[in-house]
Amino acid sequence: MKKVNLRYEIITTLLPVLFFYIFCLIMLWFFKRESFWDWLFIGLGIVTVIISLVILLKKLSKKRKEDLVKNINILGLKDDVNNFINRAGNNKDNYAWKHIDYSFNTDKMKVFVKVLKEKGLKIKNQADLEYILKFFIDNKEENIIKGGFSFDKHEFSSLSGMEFENLLVKLFESIDYMYVKIIFGKYYYD
Repeated sequence: MKKVNLRYEIITTLLPVLFFYIFCLIMLWFFKRESFWDWLFIGLGIVTVIISLVILLKKLSKKRKEDLVKNINILGLKDDVNNFINRAGNNKDNYAWKHIDYSFNTDKMKVFVKVLKEKGLKIKNQADLEYILKFFIDNKEENIIKGGFSFDKHEFSSLSGMEFENLLVKLFESIDYMYVKIIFGKYYYD
């Protein structure tokens, strides 16, 4: 199924109307010049109103999407979005949504939109999620580039026992393994 662009639909709908309007203006110019100016100004007024509404709607849509990003930080969903980017962002499907080096399965994106809605984010559709993902991916790539590329070697032997254990805990958490801390014979589940 081919995804149709909304802008393309609007243009293909309005273009025949515009050509018909211009044809009528030409006919009025040649046959009824006194009403030509009335219809010309009416048409220009309608075009001005339509352009103003489109600009206003775009500004409102952009502000709403920026508010979505702010609400993600307020609701504490930043880690969820980053985890989604890290886990689902390596899809090799031909129909995947792509941004920079990341590609996402659209079905997974729909599920993630549903999850975000359940967690209290007022997200409308997949286009909102695409804006959010672009924002977070761009920030992630910018931070990587700003931070530079470090090729320092670190020896595991330089870590203390507790530092090594914390490193292993972070490693196991990143791959969603459950771990148990045993302190003086007691089990502690995190």
